[in-house]
Amino acid sequence: MIEKGNVKKKAKKVTNTKNIRTNAKKSTEKKKVSFKGFFRTIRYVLVTSVCAFIVGVTGYYGTSLVNNFLERPISSVIVQGDFEHLTKGSVETLIEEYVKRSFIKENLSAMRKSLLAEPWIDNVALKREWPNILHITIEEQRAIARWDDRGFVNYRGDLILTDKGLLSSDLPILRGGEDEAHLLMKKYQFLSEALNKHELTVSVLEKNKVGIWGAELSNGWVLLLGRADINQKIQRLLLALEQKAILLSSEVDRIDLRYENGLSVKWIENGDDSLRSETVSIEEMKRLNEQKI
Repeated sequence: MIEKGNVKKKAKKVTNTKNIRTNAKKSTEKKKVSFKGFFRTIRYVLVTSVCAFIVGVTGYYGTSLVNNFLERPISSVIVQGDFEHLTKGSVETLIEEYVKRSFIKENLSAMRKSLLAEPWIDNVALKREWPNILHITIEEQRAIARWDDRGFVNYRGDLILTDKGLLSSDLPILRGGEDEAHLLMKKYQFLSEALNKHELTVSVLEKNKVGIWGAELSNGWVLLLGRADINQKIQRLLLALEQKAILLSSEVDRIDLRYENGLSVKWIENGDDSLRSETVSIEEMKRLNEQKI
């Protein structure tokens, strides 16, 4: 009985010892887990702080560098175009105030508007080239005719008034109301095309204040065209030339085309100032042509 009691006491003692060891092991493991969590938190805080510092420094200096780059002025201007009345230097002078400003921030629309204010510039194309070069392509106005002595008219019929004495004396002259520049250019183009096959050109075309049209040709002939049906009247003149009723070599002072069915010619007699008038109808012109055949 005594031995059995001792055995039980020993077994209980061993069990208690194991429990103490197990509890000690668990306590140690808990301490290890606690230390790992602590170090993990410290590491996260350090990494986050370093990243925030790097981002802040980069943002500050990066923004400063970017702003400095954007503020850099245009260092080179390349002007291109076929120039007759302008020069590359004169174009550069027009944008001189813009060149000193920021390459990127500069408003190209404002620069283009400033260039188009020059009467001889018809169109402008602007292009930036990295890092600080500006390309300017200019289309110069094509003057088709002079607007009396106050400017010129381009091929579209746009009236461009200028006080610069750059207009060629070889250009034809158009005269009329400023609001009729497009109409005058249209009539001029029609006359030029119609007379071209007879090697005649228009030197002067005008529409006066009361709406009467008149023209002077390159050979000195004066055409009286009246108020209406200008195209039809020119066709009658062409018929007269084709039917040889009027020869290009003829000494003609003026041709009155205001008749409904023909024209009247004032001839210069014997090279002096005396004039002789002759009226020819379309029927007579046709009859003359049939006799020649």
